Amino acid sequence: MPYVAQDPASVVLGIPELDAEHAEQLRWMNRLGAAIDAGAPPETIAEDVETLVGYLEAHFLSEQIMMRENAYPGYGAHRAEHDEAVTMLRDLQTKFAAGDAAALQEILQALSGWLVGHIRTADLALAGFATSKGLPLP
Repeated sequence: MPYVAQDPASVVLGIPELDAEHAEQLRWMNRLGAAIDAGAPPETIAEDVETLVGYLEAHFLSEQIMMRENAYPGYGAHRAEHDEAVTMLRDLQTKFAAGDAAALQEILQALSGWLVGHIRTADLALAGFATSKGLPLP
């Protein structure tokens, strides 16, 4: 099943810095999905997977630091969602290393759907908390 690209405009929260990071995450997922669909060389796919993993992990870490430093009441649940995504990322890397392109597509599709849902719920709640407290967002 081909990857269905996600529209970065669909996850705009109205906070420019956060919206830019989320748009970049979806662009990398879309790029990876297009590379897989096009049968790109394994090196290209590996580079895109690594970039996506690094970008998401850095984004999650910066959010988690901000949440902990400011005693965000939803920290535990938000962190659990990040952990779920990291598990999907690790599965993605494992499936890629095993050469299982079909599974790679499924995981990427699930991860992109997860990300959109996470932004629209958990990140929206975090943004509301940060805005109400006058806190900078990562």
